[in-house]
Amino acid sequence: MTQTGPSIEDAKRRLAEVSLFEFTKQAWPIIEPGTPFLPNWHLELICEYLEAVHAGEIKRLIINQPPRTMKALDVDTPILTTWGWKRHGDLRPGDFVFGTDGHPRRVTGNTIPVMEDAYAVRFDDRSEVVAGAGHLWKVERDTFSTPPKGTRHRDAEIVATPDLVTHQRNRPWDNQRPDRIPLASPPEWPERNFLIDPYILGVWLGDGTTLDGGICVGGQDAKHFGQYGKMRLVRPAEGNVNAVYQLRIDGLTTRLRVSGFFGNKHIPEEYLTASIDQRWAMLQGLMDTDGHCDKAGSCSFTNVLPGLAEDFASLVASLGMKPYTTSKYLTLHGQQYGPYYLVTFKPPAGAAAFRLQRKQARVRAPMNARTRYRYVQSVTPAGRRFVNCIQVEDGLYLAGRNLIPTHNSISTSVMFPVWEWTDTPELRFMFASYASQLATEHSVNRRRILESDWYKSNWPEVKLTTDQNVKTAYENSARGKMIATSVGASATGMGGNRLIGDDVLNPEEADSDVKRTASIDFMDKTLSTRLNDKKRDVIIYVMQRLHESDPTGHILAKDLDHEWVHLCIPEEARERTIVRFPRSGRDIVREVGDILWPEREGPAELASVKTALGTTNYEAQYQQNPTPPGGAVFKQHWWRFYKELPRMDEMIQSWDLTYDDTKDSDFVVGQVWGRVGSEKYLIDQVRTQADMPSTIRLIRLLSAKWPQTNAKLIEKKANGAAAIKMLRKEIPGLLPINPRSSKLVRAKSVTPTIEAGNVFLPALNVETELVEPWVAEFIDEHSKFRGDDKGHDDQVDACTQALARLNKPILTATTRSG
Repeated sequence: MTQTGPSIEDAKRRLAEVSLFEFTKQAWPIIEPGTPFLPNWHLELICEYLEAVHAGEIKRLIINQPPRTMKALDVDTPILTTWGWKRHGDLRPGDFVFGTDGHPRRVTGNTIPVMEDAYAVRFDDRSEVVAGAGHLWKVERDTFSTPPKGTRHRDAEIVATPDLVTHQRNRPWDNQRPDRIPLASPPEWPERNFLIDPYILGVWLGDGTTLDGGICVGGQDAKHFGQYGKMRLVRPAEGNVNAVYQLRIDGLTTRLRVSGFFGNKHIPEEYLTASIDQRWAMLQGLMDTDGHCDKAGSCSFTNVLPGLAEDFASLVASLGMKPYTTSKYLTLHGQQYGPYYLVTFKPPAGAAAFRLQRKQARVRAPMNARTRYRYVQSVTPAGRRFVNCIQVEDGLYLAGRNLIPTHNSISTSVMFPVWEWTDTPELRFMFASYASQLATEHSVNRRRILESDWYKSNWPEVKLTTDQNVKTAYENSARGKMIATSVGASATGMGGNRLIGDDVLNPEEADSDVKRTASIDFMDKTLSTRLNDKKRDVIIYVMQRLHESDPTGHILAKDLDHEWVHLCIPEEARERTIVRFPRSGRDIVREVGDILWPEREGPAELASVKTALGTTNYEAQYQQNPTPPGGAVFKQHWWRFYKELPRMDEMIQSWDLTYDDTKDSDFVVGQVWGRVGSEKYLIDQVRTQADMPSTIRLIRLLSAKWPQTNAKLIEKKANGAAAIKMLRKEIPGLLPINPRSSKLVRAKSVTPTIEAGNVFLPALNVETELVEPWVAEFIDEHSKFRGDDKGHDDQVDACTQALARLNKPILTATTRSG
C-alpha cells in the first residue's frame, strides 16, 4: 500500500527544492567523511540524466564513465611488496603489493605527494599507521538492532579515518566496542635457496655466539639438536641444573661470516620474504632457543636486541598472526637487568610454533576472536603530512610493518535511489554488481544515508522497517524495497521498478568470452525479467567500456529501435565536443585535450594510469573506447633493443609445442628469457615445425646451450605433457603450464610491461633497430596478433607465458646467473 497524506506532499515539496546534485552535495559527508566534495560539470550532467529518469522521460539508460579510486597514506608508510619493503611514496605502477588473501596485487596507478591533515591510527597490538583524513578502512563495526541497548552484532563497513570508532572515544553508546580489522592471510612467496637453512639460522640467532658459529644447548634438548651437528659438553649437570652443550654445525661459521651476521644478529629481508614453510622454520628455530609457551598456551619470544625483536614481530605478522611487543627489566639480588624485549603471539590451531616437543605440547589454539583481529585503540591528529594515493587491483592491500589491511576505493553511486525515495518511497530497487562485496558496500552506504540524522530530519516519512532490514535488503514503511545481489546469484522472488547494474562485468575478466557471456546472460535472462512493469519501469547500467562485446556493446548492438539513452563520458576530449544538459538545456564545450576532472586526476596522475594500464586498457576504461587506434594488441614501437646482454638476475625457458610437423601445422617455439630487476630480455629462440622426437631434441639442445635457465615452462596442451614426462628425470626445472584464460587475455595482461619499455630484444644496431631475421619475424607476428586464431601465434604464446612468469614476485634466484 502506498503511503498517503500531507506528510508525503510535504516531502515532495521539499524534493522540488533539492536537486539530485544538491542532495548529493549535502549527503556526501555521510559516506565520505573527511573528504571534501569536489563539484564538477560531469556530476551535474549525470544528475540531470537521472532526474530525467525520475520524471519518466528516460526508461533505459547506460552511463559509461572512467573509474575514480584513490585514497592517501603517509609517504613514509612501509609497504610490503613482492621485492621487499618500500615506502608508500615510492610505489609505482607495475609494483606488486599484497592483498588480504596473501596474494600479490598490482599497483595500477599512483599520485604525486601532497600535504594533507593526517591521523595516527593505533591498534591494540601497538602497531600504527599514519593516514590522510580521507583514507578508507574496511572495518567490522558494532551494530545494534535497537540502539542503544538492543542486540549487538558486527557489520562490515567502509569508513574514513576520522570516523573510526576507537577504544577511547567516538562511542555513541557506552557498550559499543571499537572497530576491528581482520588479520590478513600470510603473504605467499615461492621457496628460496639460502646459504643457511632458515631453522638453523633461527637457532643461531637465538642462542648462538655473536662472533662464532657455536650454539649453546641445554642438556634437556641435546638429543634434538644433536641431529644437526656435533655436540660438545661444556658443563655437566649439577643437582637441578641441566648440563650445557655447544653445538657445532659443519661450515656454519664460514657461512655466517660471509653473510654478515657476526656482530649483527638480525633476520635478513630475504628470509622475511621466503616461502611460508621457510618462514615457519625460521620462527621455530628462534622459538626453540629463546621462545616460551606459558600455561595458557600463549607463546613469547624474549631477546635483549631490540632490532632482532622487531624483526621477529615482523616475522610473526608475515605468518598471519598478531604480535604484541613490550619491554621489561628484571631485578636479581637487588641489581636491575635489561631491558628485555618480549614479543607474544597466539599461533593458529594446528600450527607448530616449536620443533621441540616439550615446548610445543603446551601450545593451545586461541579460543577468542581477539587473536584474529586488530582493534582500533586510538585515532590522534598527526599534523600535516605528505601523503600520496595508489590504485590497487581489488582495492584492499596491506600497510605497515604489521601488515594491516587498508582500502583504496569506494563507490559513491548510491545517491539516486535514496533521493527518489524522498518523493516516491514505494519504489522498489534491485541492484547488481559483478561481486557480492561491491554490491554489499553500495547497499551499506545507501542505508547509512537513510539512517542518518540529516535524512531523517528532512524526510521523516521515509522510515525503514525492522522486520526486513539487513545489509543487502531493507524495506520502508511504504513497502518500498532496496535489494542488492551479484552477477550469477539467484534472483528468484526479487523484482523492482528500478533495476540498476553497477559494474556488472569485472574489468579483469573483460577479455574472457565465458565471463562476458555470463554477465550478459545475467542481464538478459535474469535482471531484465525482474521488472514489475516493463513499460513504465526503468533499467540503468553504470559501467566502463571494457571490450567491443561487453554489456554496453551488446545492448547498443541490438538496440535497433533506439530505446536506450547512452551517456558516454571519456576522460580526455579527443575532439571539440559540445555537451548538452537534458533538463536545464545549458551547454558546455570540451576542447581538444580537456581532462574530465583535473582537480581529482590531473595530467601527472593520468600519465601514471596510462603507464600502468597500457594503451589498450586505458582506451577502454578511461576513454570508453574498447578498440584503440590501430587496433593491434602489440605495437611495433613498444619494443626496446639491446646489443650487449647484461648480467641476469634470473633466466628461464618458455616453450609452445604442437601436435605434428605437417606443412600447415603450428610451429614449435622455445625461447630463452632473462630478467634484471623489472627489465626482461629475449635472449634466444628456436622455431620450427617439428615432430615429437625432434621436439625432444630441441629441448635438450636449448637446455644444454643455456644451463643457467632454472625453469623451463611448457604448456601442457599438444605434446607438452608427453615431453615433460619423457624429460623430467633428465632435465631439471620442467614446469607444466595450464593456462585458464584465452590467448587474448594472456596477451593483454603483459602489454603494459612491453609498452612501459621493460622488454628488450636483441639487435645488431640499437640506434637503427637493425635486427636479425628471426627477431623481425618475432616483431611481425606480435604486430599481426589479434587473438582470433588467424595466422600463427606460437611466438606470442611463448612470449606471454614467459613475461607472465617473470612479472610474478621473486621466483627462485637469490644470486645472479651469468
